[in-house]
Amino acid sequence: MRFNLTVLLPLLAVATEDPCAQMCSYISGCSNSKFGSYCKSWLSNPVCFGLAKKSDGSICFQPTDSDCRGEAIACGTVSTPIVTTTEAVTSTSTTAEAGSTSSTTTEAVPSTSTTAQ
Repeated sequence: MRFNLTVLLPLLAVATEDPCAQMCSYISGCSNSKFGSYCKSWLSNPVCFGLAKKSDGSICFQPTDSDCRGEAIACGTVSTPIVTTTEAVTSTSTTAEAGSTSSTTTEAVPSTSTTAQ
């Protein structure tokens, strides 16, 4: 039996571009499960199978996490967990009068960055 690679290769490319499968690879409960995630494209509002966004913004996989409750993730919404860090910011002010004064203040400022896990 012969098959045509020109038909097979585009199908493989589409399968690897699934945003739900990409997001699944970042979630430990999903990436190592036998289920994985895929887009339920037949729904009027397509969502990723098993993936949910918790109230704290983290993503979980319902088939392997009994505590996974949250909003369904729409297909095409590729997201990674948001990490909030604190960075020191230094500001300096100087006055050039007699009896010159100089002060330096360092304070922590919240910073939000997105990282892939």
